[in-house]
Amino acid sequence: MGKNSPRVLISYSHDSPEHRARILALSNRLRREGVDCRIDQYEQLPGKGWPTWCNDQIEQSKFVLVVCTETYLRRFRKEEKPRKGLGVTFEGHIITQELYDAQGRNKKFIPVAFTENDLNNHIPLLLRGTSRFQLDDQYDDLYRLLTNQPLTPKPGLGPIKKLPPLPELTRQDYDPTPYINYIRQQTGLIELSRISDSQRPDVPIDKLWIPSKVRIANSTKRAKNLEAGQLVTAPIGQAVNQHRLIII
Repeated sequence: MGKNSPRVLISYSHDSPEHRARILALSNRLRREGVDCRIDQYEQLPGKGWPTWCNDQIEQSKFVLVVCTETYLRRFRKEEKPRKGLGVTFEGHIITQELYDAQGRNKKFIPVAFTENDLNNHIPLLLRGTSRFQLDDQYDDLYRLLTNQPLTPKPGLGPIKKLPPLPELTRQDYDPTPYINYIRQQTGLIELSRISDSQRPDVPIDKLWIPSKVRIANSTKRAKNLEAGQLVTAPIGQAVNQHRLIII
C-alpha cells in the first residue's frame, strides 16, 4: 500500500445479500485502484470487539463513505426495532458526535448511494450539506475526491501585474493633457466643452482628485455666478460633477 493511499471506511446497512455484494464490489474496486478501503466483510473476529472496531475505523479513516438507503437512514436515526441494525446505529452515533465536536464542519463523511432515489431521499440530515455521489454515474468524481485529483486544478499564482500610474504633478502650471486624455478614455467623451445637464452622460470620475486650475463655464443655473472662461481652482472631478463643463 502506497504512503499516499487514503484510508476509507464504508459505513452501510445490511439491507440484503445483494446490497452486501455491491458494497464488497465497491470496496474491492477502490482497493485495486489504490484506496485503502475497509469494510466489516474483511473481518472475521476483531480482537477488540465490533464496537471498538467501528470506533477505531471511523477515527482513523480520512474519509467515511456513508451508503444511504431507507434502512440505513432509519437505523442512523435510532428508529429501528430494538436490537436490530446495531452496527449502523452505533456508527451513526459516532458520526454525529464527530460532527458535533467539529461544530458541523465536515470534510470526512461523504454520502453516497446506488440509486437516485436513495441519494435524494435517504441522506441523514447532518450530511445533506456536503457533496454527494451516485455511485453508478459518479464513481470517477468520487475517486477524484478520495485521491485528491480534482478535475479542474487551481492554477498557481503569478506575479502581480504592474500598471503605470498617472504622471505626477511637479509644477503648479502643469500640462493637463495626460489627465484630459485619461478622462476621455474613462468616459468616452470626445469634447468636454459646453455639455448641458441633459446632454452630459453619467461618468464615474468623482474620485479623480487632481489639484489644478481648470477653466469652467456657466452651463447650469446653479453656477450662474461663474462666467465662461473664468479660472477656478478646483479638482477636475469636482468641476465636472458640480458645474458640468470644462473648457479645454
